[in-house]
Amino acid sequence: MSEEEKSITLNVTEMHCASCVARVEKALKVVKGVDDVSVNLVNQQAKVTYQNSKPSEHELIKAVKKAGYEVNIIKTEEDAKKKIKN
Repeated sequence: MSEEEKSITLNVTEMHCASCVARVEKALKVVKGVDDVSVNLVNQQAKVTYQNSKPSEHELIKAVKKAGYEVNIIKTEEDAKKKIKN
């Protein structure tokens, strides 16, 4: 990941197989501002990478829910850094 790239991590529940992963990836990749998506079935997480404009958290949640899954937490890279400092 380059210096300009940032990420948001979403906890996505109810994924059970590779098809679920593909469905979530496809749904998130069409959200404006998203450059790349990496979904981990085991961790039940989707890492959304962006550069220029941060994608709307509301749009990310909406996309995952429309694909049939639940999103229960959103954590940005900035939040993770704050947590480490505290």
